[in-house]
Amino acid sequence: MGTMVDTLAHPSAEVVERMSKRWNRLDSLQKCLQELTQVDGTLRQLETLEECETVFLATLAAWERWTGDMFVSRNKDKDADKPKDFPLRDRPAASNADDAVAYFIRTHPGSFEDLFVSRPFVERLCQTPGKTWSETAAEILLANVQLKEGYLFSKTFQALNPMVALHFYAQLLQVAPKFRCGTGWPQMFINIIDEPLKAVDTLPLTPSMKDTLKAGYALKKYQTTNGEDALAPFEYARLQHAVLPDILPGDSGIVDMGTAGIAQALVVYTGLSIEQLESRLHPRSYSIIGFIKESDHVSDVILQDAQWLHQNGISRHAICDKLEELIFIAYYEYYLKLYRNAPRARDRLTPCRLDITKLLGYEPDQDTGCFSTNPQFPFELAAEYYLGSQGDPFHDSPTYPITGLGSGELRITNKQLKASYQETMVKKDAEPTTEQQPTSKQIAEQEEGQGVEEEKPLRRTLVPAYQCQIPNLALLLIRRLCFFESTSIRASPQHLATILQVQPTSTTNKNH
Repeated sequence: MGTMVDTLAHPSAEVVERMSKRWNRLDSLQKCLQELTQVDGTLRQLETLEECETVFLATLAAWERWTGDMFVSRNKDKDADKPKDFPLRDRPAASNADDAVAYFIRTHPGSFEDLFVSRPFVERLCQTPGKTWSETAAEILLANVQLKEGYLFSKTFQALNPMVALHFYAQLLQVAPKFRCGTGWPQMFINIIDEPLKAVDTLPLTPSMKDTLKAGYALKKYQTTNGEDALAPFEYARLQHAVLPDILPGDSGIVDMGTAGIAQALVVYTGLSIEQLESRLHPRSYSIIGFIKESDHVSDVILQDAQWLHQNGISRHAICDKLEELIFIAYYEYYLKLYRNAPRARDRLTPCRLDITKLLGYEPDQDTGCFSTNPQFPFELAAEYYLGSQGDPFHDSPTYPITGLGSGELRITNKQLKASYQETMVKKDAEPTTEQQPTSKQIAEQEEGQGVEEEKPLRRTLVPAYQCQIPNLALLLIRRLCFFESTSIRASPQHLATILQVQPTSTTNKNH
């Protein structure tokens, strides 16, 4: 298989044809840009808004072609095994364009700003093709612009009012909703505004997008003000998990809302119709397994679980508090085992171990360092983490960079329930389960090899009644909107409360 350098240096006929078509569509922009270029290679002073728009669009469209050409020429050396990041000074044409547009903005206040947030300009930006890898100039803009010196159009966006950049982003989401995939670009402008939270509230964005932007700013501000080490590891994890506010009220409030009220609240929050949202929750959409069965309605699933919690006096937040503790402990144990042959890496986990002991009161096993193998610890934990992350279906933008939830699964075994069952277990296929009825032999086979050093991958096929397996993203979904899901990855509130030993906080609702 050829390398990326070979692909760029010797592209296939299909690639050449596709790229040629895209480049030909930019001839008019390129010719205008050449007419504005002086003999010394610099751009003459821009006099009209049309000239400024042409330079801006042509530079975005040509950006990746310049990058690609330079990538090939700089990596002809056989020892160069990976691409290099080239500063803007290596692209004089782009640097000249940046100077020219920034000067126009400073000398013509409000002119380019009005154009930049107008719908026709945003539509044109989405329709202008890029040279090589990116599809449109808008994608190049979001992927490459930074306020730091040496990046594409850094001076231009330093000259712009940051609120203009944010309103442009809001306009972009309306013109091309697929750009809701990230918040890094608007976040850098939010960080330099005097009153960022008020500024975000003024933007024409959905509540879900506003919450994501505010949460990202809150974490960034905390890290900048206090440093990442100001909080103990578990306390910082709690901060990450709680920075996004609840979408729905408490369990009793959800019961009072009814299915119609729940559906309306979700429509307002996500900006989607209930049909669009449920389509996203079905299998083979946001997730292969899905979040609800195709025959279910999300408002019914939420209401049924909220009713059970309300009637039994158990709070979903109490379940989440316990689940949060176990997710953190399982995370510590996972990396403790992963780094078993790397002493230095294991030493970096010491603050986590001390934090668990100090804040949660648990002691690790003296021989293994794990909490699960301590007879006094009530649970056996096993975690598995993956490359990539599962997106939150109630957000168009990723929440994983904020919460750290969505890239792993946790299996929790209640030791007391397991021991109680084993005392009465008989040699027939009659074990009660939450989903299937595995045989005793199957359970024994499942438990083989699950020692401290080696563990089999987590499997969903066998889930005994004394055990639950749950993705860590569920912590976010349960806490924020009482969503326990309804597919094969569901862990019902009844089952979780039993496994986690969550006691009722009140008894007044049990007869309702």
